[in-house]
Amino acid sequence: MPLGWGGETRERIACQMAVNLIDYVDIDNVPTELTTNGGADYYYGYEAGAPEVYISRLGISKFNDGTDVTDHYAVALYNAGKDAVILTGWQINIEGAIYDLTAG
Repeated sequence: MPLGWGGETRERIACQMAVNLIDYVDIDNVPTELTTNGGADYYYGYEAGAPEVYISRLGISKFNDGTDVTDHYAVALYNAGKDAVILTGWQINIEGAIYDLTAG
């Protein structure tokens, strides 16, 4: 079944898969970085073996109720370490809006 993804989407998925694959087979714990599109797009590999916290998923969607368009964001963190991580003081900046990760 065709997914109907455009060429740009396929290229972005391929770039993310490439850096993830490099980090899957290498022996270091340094995320691979790939810059494309003249420095406009950045891709980072996923080092699951590193004892650090990573953003494992980032979701962005737009909701249009007919009168207004609202952005919705979802961030999933992955703790690859053995110890619990206290998120006190952790924040994320999305287009200038600061969100406190401690809240939930």
